[in-house]
Amino acid sequence: LFNDTDAFNNGSASTVNLGFTNAIFADNIAVGQSPCGANANILRFNPVFTNGNAAYAFFRNTNGGRISLLAVGVDSGDGNAHSNAKGTLLFSGGTVDMLVDTMWLARDKHSTLTNEGAAATANLTFGPGKVDVNTLHMGYNEYTNDSWAQGTLVINTNGTLTVNNYMELGFVAGDYFGGSVAAQSWGQVTINGGTARNNQIIVQPGSTNNQITLNGGGTLIVTNTI
Repeated sequence: LFNDTDAFNNGSASTVNLGFTNAIFADNIAVGQSPCGANANILRFNPVFTNGNAAYAFFRNTNGGRISLLAVGVDSGDGNAHSNAKGTLLFSGGTVDMLVDTMWLARDKHSTLTNEGAAATANLTFGPGKVDVNTLHMGYNEYTNDSWAQGTLVINTNGTLTVNNYMELGFVAGDYFGGSVAAQSWGQVTINGGTARNNQIIVQPGSTNNQITLNGGGTLIVTNTI
C-alpha cells in the first residue's frame, strides 16, 4: 500500500479504511513506501466502526502462520531519498490479532545524494488485541545518506505486544555515529495501560532519543536483557 511507484505528489497522503471484520493473509505486507511530505499514509479501522472497540482485524501468512515481513514507513524505489516516506497502522478503536516474523517500523533507503534530510517514519498503534512478533526493528537507519528513520509504537489498554527474539531501538549505520543527522533516528514505545513482553531489548548507540514510556498502569516485561 502506498509504494514508491504510486503517483503521489510530495505533500499528499492517503488513507485506506478497513471494514468491520477483516482477515488478511499475506506473506509480506508493506505500508507507506512513497514520498508523502508532512502527513503519513494510513491504514486504519474505518471510524464509523470503532465505537466500543467492535472492529476486528486478523493478520496471518497465506499458510496461516506468521507474516514473513511487515514493513511500515520504509522508503523504497530506485530514486534518491528526496522526500519523506511515512506510514501509520492505526488499530485503536478495534481489536487486532497479528503474527509476524520480522517487523520494520521506519527504515531509510540507499541514496547517492547527501544532505537530503529525508525522513522515513512509522507508527503502529493498537489495543485491545495482540501483536506477536519474533524480531522488531524500530528506527532502522541502514544507509549513510544523511536521512533518518523514526519508529513509534503505542500499546493501549488491553493490548499486548510480544517480542520473542529482540526489539531493537534506533539502529544507526556505523560511520554516521557522532552527531550527524542520522542520529535523529530512534525507536520510541509508549505503553498506555497495555503490556509489552520482550525477550530482549537492544538500544543502539549513535541515536539519541530512544525511549520506553509507561502510562496508566502500563506493564513492561523483559525476560532476558535490556
